[in-house]
Amino acid sequence: MFLVNVIYWVFYITLIQKRSLKLSKAYLIDSSSNLIEDLSNLILNEDLKQITVIFPNRRPTIYLSKSLASKKKNALSFIELFSIDDFVDRIYELHSDIVYPEISTLEAVFLLYELNQKASFVNTKSIDYFWTWGYKLYSDFEELYLEQVDISSIDYLLQSYLPDNLINFNDRFTRFSYIYKTFYEKLNENGFCTRSVKYKKASLFSKDYKQENTESIIFAGFYDLTKTEQELFKNMLESFNGIFISKYGPKIKDLLIKLNIKNIEEKASYNKKTRYHFIKAPYLHNEIFKLKELKEELNGFRDDDLIVLSSENYLFALLHNCLDPKSDVFNISIGYPLSRTPIISLLDKLLNLHKKATSSIYISDYVNVISHPYIKSLRLGSTDIAAKIYAYSIKSFFLNNARSFVERKDLEDKQLILDSIDKLKQQGFEISYSEFLDFVKLINLYIVDNFLNIKNIGDFLDKVVDLIDFLQNNSNAGLHAIESKYIERTLEILDELSNLNIKKYKLDSSSSYFNLLKNFIKTKNVSFPSSPTQGFQILGSLETRNLTFNRVFYLGANEGIMPNIPKQDTILTDNIRKFLGLPTSKDRLDMQKYNFFNLIYSANEVYFFYETAQDKNKSRFLESIFWDIQKQEKRLDLPQEEDALMEVTFAQGKPLIIENSQKVSQILNGDNFYFSASAIDTFLSCKAKFYFSHILKLKETSYEENLDPMSIGTISHKVLYEYFKDYKGKEYNPGNLHSEFKKIDAIIDNHIQSPSKYVFLQKEQIKYAIRRFFERNFDSIKQRIVLQLEFPLHMKLNINNINYRITGILDKIDSINGTVVVVDYKTGMPKEPNVDFVPTKENRDQWFSKIKSFQLPLYGLLIKKNFTVENIRFEFWSLKESKIISFEITNKQLEVYEEALKIIIDEILFCKYFDCTDENIESKCSNCPYKVICSRQFVTRSW
Repeated sequence: MFLVNVIYWVFYITLIQKRSLKLSKAYLIDSSSNLIEDLSNLILNEDLKQITVIFPNRRPTIYLSKSLASKKKNALSFIELFSIDDFVDRIYELHSDIVYPEISTLEAVFLLYELNQKASFVNTKSIDYFWTWGYKLYSDFEELYLEQVDISSIDYLLQSYLPDNLINFNDRFTRFSYIYKTFYEKLNENGFCTRSVKYKKASLFSKDYKQENTESIIFAGFYDLTKTEQELFKNMLESFNGIFISKYGPKIKDLLIKLNIKNIEEKASYNKKTRYHFIKAPYLHNEIFKLKELKEELNGFRDDDLIVLSSENYLFALLHNCLDPKSDVFNISIGYPLSRTPIISLLDKLLNLHKKATSSIYISDYVNVISHPYIKSLRLGSTDIAAKIYAYSIKSFFLNNARSFVERKDLEDKQLILDSIDKLKQQGFEISYSEFLDFVKLINLYIVDNFLNIKNIGDFLDKVVDLIDFLQNNSNAGLHAIESKYIERTLEILDELSNLNIKKYKLDSSSSYFNLLKNFIKTKNVSFPSSPTQGFQILGSLETRNLTFNRVFYLGANEGIMPNIPKQDTILTDNIRKFLGLPTSKDRLDMQKYNFFNLIYSANEVYFFYETAQDKNKSRFLESIFWDIQKQEKRLDLPQEEDALMEVTFAQGKPLIIENSQKVSQILNGDNFYFSASAIDTFLSCKAKFYFSHILKLKETSYEENLDPMSIGTISHKVLYEYFKDYKGKEYNPGNLHSEFKKIDAIIDNHIQSPSKYVFLQKEQIKYAIRRFFERNFDSIKQRIVLQLEFPLHMKLNINNINYRITGILDKIDSINGTVVVVDYKTGMPKEPNVDFVPTKENRDQWFSKIKSFQLPLYGLLIKKNFTVENIRFEFWSLKESKIISFEITNKQLEVYEEALKIIIDEILFCKYFDCTDENIESKCSNCPYKVICSRQFVTRSW
């Protein structure tokens, strides 16, 4: 009797196994087929009940649900739709005695960092250096775990295949193995799991998986599986009425053998022919504008259209130039990387500001932070330009004087605050000293002070949240709809981080905290809420898997982007991957090719866009399509390509003409306007330049560390002022020139403190120029009394019964035996005037070429109006040429120049236009900062 029972149960179990194997069936469909439609027809035609359908990703579940609903008027008996990740989570949670939470990537990297301190796989103690390695190790470990790689096989690999002379490599891989093994042991000890651990446990649980509401289980759209996934699929297919459906590919039958599916039905191909359009464009924006043209020609996009973005670079160009949110209905499913948003750029700038472990602040880094869009738009009263003005003032206050490092208190220097207030006043904003000082202190609190003493990661995150809240409430950062999404997503990430078990970690430096946050944010995207079933779709290439569309518009079909060619792995090279049975770079390329052609062949019409500039080539996948077309049409000519070109002209436009308006008249007659030698010279050279420089006060701003010519001139003037001020009111007659050079060098070193090697060279050049000038001209400049230094003089000039203010600052006034000598320092080429030329109305057109500069005549008039002086001599001290150029102007000549000055000022007041000069354009316009405004941007100087 016992033997009969045994035979019965053996027969029963065998029958059940055979029945299970017989019920497992695979449907292979052509790449031109619509997987979703074929699957919905299969479900309805076979009258399948109690169904669970599993896809590689979530998006197809939505399309299948929509397809079934459109075909079946009455409700289906029971159907559940999952992505594979969601299905694994369900099995794991249903069958685990203890459901461990999934460790975050960042926590995993911290754990790997701790293990690496013992194993020294990555030879570093710095967490900053380890970040990239940590993310890579975690990714590799997860892949090894999913592929069920036995850790001992790695050691076997080392013993069997590596040469004896690669001892270091052998040792390093042993450390890699140790970290891999210990990592998953520690995870379990600490009560965490990972995605791969969930998959492994789900594959084990799947042997006993029971679900009352499931009779049939369908795996749809899969092509290549890890070993763990193969076990899971095999168990599930044998436990239920198992169905596997996918598009045919080179590896698909090998996969079916691994899944033990022998009952295979292949759907016949009906030779659907896709219509192709190939559009080549020089640059990305040409692609976008061509797509916009097509949109108009096609009367808009339809619900069954797809725009594929091969890169996130296309997203905002598409949104701003091609789509209309008011009239177009569309769904964006490609996430935009937070790494490309202003949040990351702000963190970058803050990192640079705080990475130097000194009490001093590097001005260039500080100005970069203040100039960030979120900071410079901070509101002070009714204005949002206060921070921008402050940044500009800092530049002129510190950098132009070659002060690269300052103390914290210097950022709130009284004169700096007053300079900023004065600039705001010029823009029409009245701000008190205390208001602006409080404003600056508040900025420094959030961007400097708060990050000086960071206790731990939790404290750092709190300070970043405080900064973002401050910016959101007080600047224009959150006013734009898209910017507000960036900030909202960043705050979500900060909240996520604050809930991790890493808050109490204390890192080595401020920069380590910023690097931590930056590296974590770089793994995150910001999504755009919309419905995947409404309107046309905008997807990344990965999101298109298993979907079919009528028309496809593929942007960025270039080699290197499509396919995304994987780089050689630094740890698991292709040779090692082959030995371990891991997917190689070729396998990953094959997967991209499979997904690409499934999408393309199933569409009725495809428009390919690709760039051709900068040696960019069309994708190898397109080359394959080209070759297929040539074979079908039996000709060697390439398929027709359409050019996407924008109409661009590089012709130089007409020079700008600016009318002399009532507003200009108010400025010229206002209490704050003074006519200077510079203003007069500029007007004589070019009226438009006078308007931009002295009416609008537009100035070119640079944050470069090296000194521009103007800065060199300013510093040279200050150095000579500092040097001669000890002799003010005294005779200049030093005995030892060598000791004077030491004084001058000390003054220059004090003024120029930048660590830049370029600035150091310029500093040495300034020292050399001043030394050489003194050596060559010492006998001429000694034994004279220094009367004044940097001496401001003013006078009023009556023109048409109105007094106009004239001003000038004299570098140095000396006295030699009763003769007043006006000294002007020159670091460039001095303009030597023709003192014998007498300006009159008749020779007005020669004034600029003959006089060259009104500086000396104007200085002479200022002295004459303010002092009783008989004889005046003028000197140019040319530091560049190491010589003194002397001039004398008589009182009679000054009277003539005074009349000439009145004529010029009258012209300024009553000219009809401030037009661009037509004389000597090459010399006058080639280096003019306003030449782009005047449409003279292509003027260059020929040598």
